[in-house]
Amino acid sequence: MLVGEVKNGVQRFDRDKASSDTFLLLLAVIALVIPSLLSQVGHGNRADLDVEILSLGVAGLMIIIYALGLLFGFRLDSGPLTRSSAELVVHHKAWPVRKGILILLASTAGVVWRSEILVKHIETATV
Repeated sequence: MLVGEVKNGVQRFDRDKASSDTFLLLLAVIALVIPSLLSQVGHGNRADLDVEILSLGVAGLMIIIYALGLLFGFRLDSGPLTRSSAELVVHHKAWPVRKGILILLASTAGVVWRSEILVKHIETATV
């Protein structure tokens, strides 16, 4: 936001979209905390299996909710994901599809790589 402010001046954000994103983030945090708390309470093979099933269910539900949130964002008449608002914001030529996909794949690979490093260090610290 700071770089955008310096580069583009005063920025405006859609209050409805920001509220929707905040709610989705809060829902995700709560959904991630519940299986973690349950894994601390239960012990034994059956409890571990129940927590794993719950974790997988929560992960699937979070993916569905995220997709629905994107659909909601696309359906807003003046939302940040609609064509009219994108045309107002973008003042330069858009990337070709191939370049966009390559950037997306490279950033995904970077996140996976950093996540693996984080997990390795956490496992080392907790053992």
